[in-house]
Amino acid sequence: MFITRTIVGLLAAALLLGVVLLHGVYIQVAVVVAALIMEYEMIKTIKAGDKIRPIEPVLYLVSLPLPFMFYCFGDTGALYTLVGGLIVLLLCGITCKRYGMESVCYSAFAMLYPQILLLFFYKMVLVEDVAQSQMMIFLAFAAAICEDTLAYYVGRLFGKHKLCPNLSPKKTVEGAAGGLVGGIIGTVAIALIFANRGVHIGWYVLLGAVLGVLCQFGDLAASMVKRHFGVKDFGHLLPGHGGLMDRLDSTIFILPVVWLFFLYTTGV
Repeated sequence: MFITRTIVGLLAAALLLGVVLLHGVYIQVAVVVAALIMEYEMIKTIKAGDKIRPIEPVLYLVSLPLPFMFYCFGDTGALYTLVGGLIVLLLCGITCKRYGMESVCYSAFAMLYPQILLLFFYKMVLVEDVAQSQMMIFLAFAAAICEDTLAYYVGRLFGKHKLCPNLSPKKTVEGAAGGLVGGIIGTVAIALIFANRGVHIGWYVLLGAVLGVLCQFGDLAASMVKRHFGVKDFGHLLPGHGGLMDRLDSTIFILPVVWLFFLYTTGV
């Protein structure tokens, strides 16, 4: 399993690297595909718990046009798409006997998580300065990957004190400390590769520390969802890793903070 996990991880990293470097329409299409896969995994996870019926047609009808609405009309287009989806969900709950209030609530949750977080990914993709766009995307992924890697190995080697046993029994305080350092390493590394983009390196250290903490909250939030619905993984797309949601749960959680940082330091 370790070999499989490593090979799949390297292939996924190579695909990510290629798509981000090619940029343009390639990354725009990749984001749409990823959003649909993640929506499918969320729907499947919800259906695994207590025979709840999410309102699937509405969720796909929102997830598919959402990035295009954002690409064409910005925040306003995305907002109206989400609001329209919520209204349709409520109408389905009122008019369709097969859908109760639980279906409406869980469907609304699936519409927001992960879709509303992915809006910040769409923002990064559309930044006119390609190098700036690439830096933001690479930074978010590097922080999450380095956090996850160091948290895992430090936890395995030195972990003694449980961090959040009710959600993730294997996570430790020592691993969390390693993850914080990993977030800093990943963030600073990308900042140095892109020559800081006019921002003092100290700010990237601070950002890395914040991301190192938030990545772990993102992972725990995903664990909370999976535990609630009684599943181990969101999916099986990536052997040894689970689904796309399992791999990107930390990354999407930090996207708003990464965007906010660049908005106020470089004006993107």
